[in-house]
Amino acid sequence: VINPTTKAIIATVPVGHEPVAAWVGYDNRMYVDNGEGKSVSVIDVNTNAVVQTIGLGFMPGSVAHHKTKNELWVTDPENGKVHYWTWNVGNSMWEYGNSFNTGDGAHAIAFSRDGTTAYVTNQMAGTVSVIQVNGHLKVKDISVGPKPNGIVLKY
Repeated sequence: VINPTTKAIIATVPVGHEPVAAWVGYDNRMYVDNGEGKSVSVIDVNTNAVVQTIGLGFMPGSVAHHKTKNELWVTDPENGKVHYWTWNVGNSMWEYGNSFNTGDGAHAIAFSRDGTTAYVTNQMAGTVSVIQVNGHLKVKDISVGPKPNGIVLKY
């Protein structure tokens, strides 16, 4: 954890095996995908503590928090899917919802400004899947060329 003003290290948070990236949630949480650990560590930004470790059973590509639906999406590159979890208010934990197909090498996720559409890059397929968020329905794939990695939407 780094102070953005001074650049000083404030804390070190132990997470799962081989952490790859930290993803910002809109819920005072950070989400760390642990590659070899096949998990996501959920960090409370107020306490700098891991409050949940989500076992995946697959090596994650990336993680995205949908703030309106309060869902946590994790790409599954080896199986060409996105898995999602829903927030259980009663026990303050993420619970597995389901998964849907995107494309071979599913990797990065971006949500439209209004939250109704998601875009998922598929590195091995060379496509971007367009997903209708309500219903988790793939609308189409757009061919974009070899190995699309990250994705940014400009508003």
